[in-house]
Amino acid sequence: MKQSFTIGIIWTFGTRLWGLATGIVVSVIVTRALGPLGRGQIALLVLISSLSNMLAYMNLSASAVYHINRKKWELRRLFKSLFLLTTLTAIIGCLTAIILFMFWPDENVRELPRLAVALVILTLAIAMYSSNISSILLALREFIKLNFIPLITATIAIPCYWIALWHFNGGVVGWSLISTMISILGLIIICILVLPKIFQQSESLKHENFSILRDCSKLLSYGIISQLGNIAWFLILKADQMIISKFLSVEALGFYAVAVGIAENLRLIPMTVGQVLFPFATEKEEDDRRLFISACVRLTFWTLIPLGTILILFGKPIIVILFGTDFLPTVLPYQILIGAVVVLAIGNMLGYEFVSTGRPKLILYCNLICGIFNILMNLLVVPRFGIVGASWVSFTTYALNSAIILHWAIKGSKYRLVDVLKPSKKDILILKDSLIKISKPNS
Repeated sequence: MKQSFTIGIIWTFGTRLWGLATGIVVSVIVTRALGPLGRGQIALLVLISSLSNMLAYMNLSASAVYHINRKKWELRRLFKSLFLLTTLTAIIGCLTAIILFMFWPDENVRELPRLAVALVILTLAIAMYSSNISSILLALREFIKLNFIPLITATIAIPCYWIALWHFNGGVVGWSLISTMISILGLIIICILVLPKIFQQSESLKHENFSILRDCSKLLSYGIISQLGNIAWFLILKADQMIISKFLSVEALGFYAVAVGIAENLRLIPMTVGQVLFPFATEKEEDDRRLFISACVRLTFWTLIPLGTILILFGKPIIVILFGTDFLPTVLPYQILIGAVVVLAIGNMLGYEFVSTGRPKLILYCNLICGIFNILMNLLVVPRFGIVGASWVSFTTYALNSAIILHWAIKGSKYRLVDVLKPSKKDILILKDSLIKISKPNS
């Protein structure tokens, strides 16, 4: 049964909050067990795996949500094409990862344990299936079931990593093995929750002029454009880490990865709102959608400002308590990146105006501009100013991203600057009234 926006926010935020808490504990376990060098090796594994995912993923999950809600596709029709394309992209992703690990222009990558590399590549394929299949639950607005999956996997992660890294001294290979096992468990739970919905649906497709190849083409036409934007976004998020690894050291990358990992936790709020907002926004007409998204932007941005301020002021004790005095070089980059995440929230939230209406090209153009800017600036700054310079480049890039998205929303979609940024006492009522219009018919 479809659930309301409020239920979605509560469950998604609660689950992400639990994921945040468990993620911090896992990060502390991994970092203290492996030190800066091991943490840097894990950052390299995740970096190359993420790049492989970006190059092959095609953002089929967003395409699935769009076609179920806006194009009204039946689940069986969508699942056949989605499964076929997921299998294809998983194969491409694994082959891409193998090539990248073999030919990556960094000697540090060649020192990574081969078993850890193999497990990370396997986890990459599993994650593609999990993301794409679970998108059906997001499209159906079944937020309780959708959040049940990370709730379980996050809970079991702490004892699993503790046993593997501290009891058995598993090192980077132990981390990779546990990550793969947790990914497999998550995929099993997703299949149990989603597949019955698909196979219980009527066989109406037998009587339709149905072409799986034509539907694959439609899914890809939306997904590829959206994914190109994600690839460009990857340049914004990860280019600094690649350049740090190349020009500095694995230890420096380990310090920076810790700063990024903690600062990114502040994105819990905009990511929660965005995940729940997307399926609702795809069903709304222009005026209601604009009113709805503007209220979400305002509430999110002004919630992040005081939280970000607190995290910046207490940055040093947070780092020392969690990771020890060895990680003091992480403090300043962490504080800068917290501010960057706050600024980025405007662009992240307003971007749903374009992706929910079939205009992902605008996100692509924005991310390309910011991605190129990010790479060039990091190449100039990192060799001279290190990880602190990389943090300031990220702040500037995030601000540029939000400024471009805001400009396009004002010029092309009739948003007003005051409506986007000025908080209003009526925001909660706007969300409530706007949601009632689409929640009642689907309840």
